[in-house]
Amino acid sequence: MRRTLAVLLVATLVAACSPQPSASTAAPSGSLPGPSTTPAVSPVASPSEAPSLAPAAWVEAFSSDLAILDDVVAGPQGLIAGGCTSDAHGTCLEALLLTSPDGASWTPVELDGAANTLISRLRRIGDRLFTLGYRIDDRALSVDSVVWVSLDGRSWSRVPSASSNSRVITDVISSPTGNLAVGINAPYASEGFGFVVWDVGPDGAFSKPRDVQVANGPVSAAAWTGNRFLTWGLGGPLGEVQLNTFMSSPDGKAWTVLPEIAAFRGSTVIQLVATGTRLVAVGYTDGQPSLPRAWTSSDGTAWKAAEVPPDPGAMYTINVEGSQLVARGREPVGTKERPMTWTSIDGAVWTLLPAGEDMPDLAAFSGLSRAVAGGRACTAGTFYGEPQGPGPRAAIYCR
Repeated sequence: MRRTLAVLLVATLVAACSPQPSASTAAPSGSLPGPSTTPAVSPVASPSEAPSLAPAAWVEAFSSDLAILDDVVAGPQGLIAGGCTSDAHGTCLEALLLTSPDGASWTPVELDGAANTLISRLRRIGDRLFTLGYRIDDRALSVDSVVWVSLDGRSWSRVPSASSNSRVITDVISSPTGNLAVGINAPYASEGFGFVVWDVGPDGAFSKPRDVQVANGPVSAAAWTGNRFLTWGLGGPLGEVQLNTFMSSPDGKAWTVLPEIAAFRGSTVIQLVATGTRLVAVGYTDGQPSLPRAWTSSDGTAWKAAEVPPDPGAMYTINVEGSQLVARGREPVGTKERPMTWTSIDGAVWTLLPAGEDMPDLAAFSGLSRAVAGGRACTAGTFYGEPQGPGPRAAIYCR
């Protein structure tokens, strides 16, 4: 899979604009560098049913050479992790979905139509679980979305209405006005562009896609803020300064482009959540090395920079966990990167946790998502460029 498209598909996001890793840690084609995606962040902030646990020793619960894992979520019957099996170059051969009742043992799940597909994001919306994947077909010169849905996390069915040529679904969002899927137009071997919206029915079916015109490039991440949808992305003409484009909608149908937000200049916004009467966004500064950044807003239009420790790194995800906000990302360690976590009570002042306190302290481990089931926390990710073997190695750590 081509790197330009993979970068755009990260939310964060998509999941979608992380700093480029060094050559020794770069994700091979066929995987999503940085957050997968989703990187796995709830687009609607609410007190988490599984807040971060007290520090304990992380133990490797799953490992597989020539495989990629991008996300992990809690389901009704345990934990679910997703990614793909791959070749030595990181090209996805088949979607990989794993389930576990307790994080101790993991079992692959058979999926219909999983060939050459990467699962980039997992979502639990109401009583349904969604597995979002995509494939790039070099023969047909196309990019296709592939989505599966499940009630229990064990039995999955393909969602035919979600299959879409030359469009990629990046997220599914819950709201009182109805569930919404968002994504981008993603022409083969080119940069994605625009913004695409699908209505998602109570039964998990997707409507026909609606294209929304965006002047400044791809907009692939969105959130329900309590009274409207906000969607955002980074784009602009090649060779010019990239701009964070924000749009709002009360119903997911009529969209309004918001004025340029001065507080975001020189930075990239990856994800945001609503907590109480406040919106909180996270991301990083442009340039190398990047610096983690966070912002707060009361209305989604005027934003103020938060206080974040100036250590190099980037914030890629944000969740409300218990009584605090938790942002996860990475910081450089030598020529590689390791997972790091920041916490905040109000989103205005952030504290960097010691390495290993919230996520495994492992250089070159790409894990950003974390889920808890039965009092056991697990994170799924991928090692790239390990000296003991060619190709990526997927791993799950629990404690």
